[in-house]
Formats: sequence, structure tokens, C-alpha cells
Amino acid sequence: MSRFPFVLAVILATAALGRADILPPGSKWANHVAKLDGIAQYQGDYVFYIYPRDLARGRPGNTSIRVPDSGEVGVSGMNPLATRNGIFVFAIPKKLLGDAKDPKEEWFEGKGEGVLKAELPFRPQRTTSKADKREAIVTKCKLEIKENKMTLAVVPDEKPADKPGDVSTEVEENYYGSRWYWIFGGGATGLALVSGLWLARRKRI
Repeated sequence: MSRFPFVLAVILATAALGRADILPPGSKWANHVAKLDGIAQYQGDYVFYIYPRDLARGRPGNTSIRVPDSGEVGVSGMNPLATRNGIFVFAIPKKLLGDAKDPKEEWFEGKGEGVLKAELPFRPQRTTSKADKREAIVTKCKLEIKENKMTLAVVPDEKPADKPGDVSTEVEENYYGSRWYWIFGGGATGLALVSGLWLARRKRI
């Protein structure tokens, strides 16, 4: 059996992990916070979680983050392999959660009665400019539950950044999140492909 598919898969997975940990020049790791406006009126009936945070590792609560009563929750630093298909907010009915300390993994897979789900309407920012003086990048989202359906929508900033170091989230995501991500990520992926082909070729010789 040819080892090419296996070798290529390992190389690509390694490249993805390496790309996720690359810190672009002139930047620093970001502290991105999602602020869920309107969550207070539903906290009597639901407990809210961000999912997935990480890959399942057989530890209860490892893959989710409980949203505190303030509605503000950190969403940066998540495992990119776990979040490749999106990041979601889940509303778990309190009657379903009961006295459990951690939610069941199956509830995030559509098996919990009354569980509501909505995709986070933005991608968390992993890096920002070193000139950015903010302690945290805050993205506000309006959360609403109507007719057993939960929706999330980004609330635009009322005042755009106008001082050096106060770069707007939109500009940062387009410049640092996109430009450097593709430059470094594309290079790493290209190198991985070349290495995988070379290794597979050697196996055949």
C-alpha cells in the first residue's frame, strides 16, 4: 500500500498546527472578547456556552467555555483544528443541565432536548499590532431568542478608532488577520506539500 496519502496527511496537519502558532512580525497575541448583549433576559432559563474551544480529550468541559453572567467571554486562543468548521454559542436549558457541573458533549451534537445553537458571527482575532494599547478587543453581539430559535448579530462600533494604536477591529482583521495569515500560512502549507511529495517519492525508489 502506498504511504503517500498518510505521509501527506501528517505533513499537512503539522503545517496547520505550525501556522496557528506563528506570530507575525510587529504583532502580539490578542485578547479578543465577545460581549453578548441581551443575554441577561434569558439567563433564568438557559446556561450559555461557547463551543468548541478544543478537541475532545476525554475530559468533561474541555471543549466548551461557560459564558459568565456578564455576557463577556474570551474567544481568542482556541484550537484552530477544533474551530475550523466555526465557533458557536449554545443555550443549554437549566432543566436539562440540572446539578451537573459540566455539560454533556452530546448536547453540542444536537442530542439535547431544547438546546439552542447559533454561530458566532465573527472570527476571533488571534494577533494584533504591538502598537495596539487596548487590554482587549471587544466585539459586541446582539443575542435574541424567539420561537425557540437563537440569533446573533454583530453590533457595529459607534465610534471608529481615531488615535494611533487604536486600530479598529475591522482593519486589524483585514490586515493582520488576513495578510499575514495567508503569507505565512501559504508558505507553510506549500513547504509541507513539497516535503510530502519528496518523502513519498523516496519511499517508491
